[in-house]
Amino acid sequence: MNKLEEFKNWLASDSQTFCDKLIVFVKVKKEDRFYFLYEQFYGNELAFENLDFTGVYDRETAQLYVKSYSPDLIDMGCESIQFGDLRSERKERVTKEIYRIIGNTIPKLGTKDMEDLYFLNRVKNVRLSAPETARRLFVYDKNLSNQIEVHYSVNDRSASELLAYLVNPDEFCKKEAEQWVAEHQQDIYIAFIAMQEVRKSYYELISSKTDVNTVRTIIRAMKTIPDAKTVSIYLQKNGTDFHGKIDADVLRRDCTDTYSSYYLAAQDRQKYKKIFGHEDIKISDVVSITYGRKEIYRKEDV
Repeated sequence: MNKLEEFKNWLASDSQTFCDKLIVFVKVKKEDRFYFLYEQFYGNELAFENLDFTGVYDRETAQLYVKSYSPDLIDMGCESIQFGDLRSERKERVTKEIYRIIGNTIPKLGTKDMEDLYFLNRVKNVRLSAPETARRLFVYDKNLSNQIEVHYSVNDRSASELLAYLVNPDEFCKKEAEQWVAEHQQDIYIAFIAMQEVRKSYYELISSKTDVNTVRTIIRAMKTIPDAKTVSIYLQKNGTDFHGKIDADVLRRDCTDTYSSYYLAAQDRQKYKKIFGHEDIKISDVVSITYGRKEIYRKEDV
């Protein structure tokens, strides 16, 4: 019998300790189904202050769950599931159940909530930040979500929650989601307001006649040349034509409404300053952008 088989047999047995090289593993029974697994250097007197928590063994499924990958278990070829993976699984399943419970219905809050100054300030801040969020989604061609954001986090410190999840994942996720929804009515309400305000601002940008649509078009064009370091830019500013080279990365970012002349190539920057002084480059000044012989952007009305 090899070491791995010996270790598996020990996990399924009632024996408390298992020695491997310089490590001793210790099992502590937790209910009928589970063992908590610890390890310490072999030769030390067994004492809880010397033990490091390794994981949980489920006797019913013969599955070992570990806090982190143990070199000693790996050396034996012992397969296990990390707590981190289990955490991600729990979070995904509970979050899915939360969305199912919430649906598309905004919570009806009571008078106490609607008079809570902290809550009202949060709603105000969400409304104020919505245009910026919408602009970021718009100019970078990010998907506009029709679903609220849910920020559920797993309680890693509760052993009872971990064991409850392992015993009956479906029941645990249902109860956990119901409890989270009941305790986060204000958060859910604010999430709905945030989604609605962002969508409203986003559609306003689509129909707007501001430079934001030009910025979006330029960023889209720059995506076609991801390896470019510099590009040629043609400007018409104050009735004067200007040709020069500019850092490509600055055109890949949302500039709001102007580009700094600092990003022009050194010689072109000096030439620009002699003609236009310290004026920034307005979006409306940009006539075309060229990479090599390929024109990747041209102003629509030129």
